[in-house]
Parts: sequence; C-alpha cells; structure tokens
Amino acid sequence: MAMSLEGRRDRMAGINVTPLADVIIVLLIIFMVTTPLIERGRVHRLPFAESAALKKESAPTVWITADAMPYFGEIPVPDPEILREQLRRAIASAGGDPVVYVKAEAGLPFAAVARVVDQCREAGAREVALIVESRRLEN
Repeated sequence: MAMSLEGRRDRMAGINVTPLADVIIVLLIIFMVTTPLIERGRVHRLPFAESAALKKESAPTVWITADAMPYFGEIPVPDPEILREQLRRAIASAGGDPVVYVKAEAGLPFAAVARVVDQCREAGAREVALIVESRRLEN
C-alpha cells in the first residue's frame, strides 16, 4: 500500500494489487463452479479403430440409424421394451458368452447410443461392445 509520511518530502508510488487479486480469485471460483455444469455437445464422429478384431457372426447386433432408431437385425424396434425382449431371447439362444454388439451412425448424439447400451445391459448382456469403423492408413 502506498503511503506518505508527514515528515518526508518524497512519496512512495506503487500499485495496489489487493483489489486485483480479489477479482481474480472471485473469477477463478466462478469458473471452477460453472465448468462442470457445462453440457457437452454432440459427438460429431464415432472413434476409429486402427485394428479391429473380427466379431462373431452369431452374436446379436443392434444398429442405430442417424434418426436414433434402433434396428435389431433388419427390423426397426422403436419400443425399448420390445428391444429388451428380443435381446433377451437372442442372448439366451447365443449360449455361454452373452456379448451384444452396437453400431451407430456417425453424427449421432452419444445419449442415443447410451440408451441402447443400457437396454442391452437390462436384457442381460454381460458385455456390450461398440463397433467402430476401421481406419485404413494411407501411405
């Protein structure tokens, strides 16, 4: 803090940084509180795999189109309860390793994929695997 003494002629000049520090601390607290509340946007692309293992042909696969409509096989299944029942039957007929594969189109919000993954878990799938497009490295 700058102050002058009565008996001295020279004055001490300086910048008072205490109010600046107070403002910065308040801004820091505001950003720390609001950052976790910011909603994430759409997932613009699904991840690519450099190498992907071959999937079993007998395993049940759910396809999700760009309009968030799940397909089991070639049939659209708009009702979540019907999808769960079809998955239960497919998992029971698959036998010992209940793995369900989920493939979604690019540009689909991840919330739609998460809903289908939850339905697969509720149907009794021990493991839910997401199918990604394999990226070929161009030389």
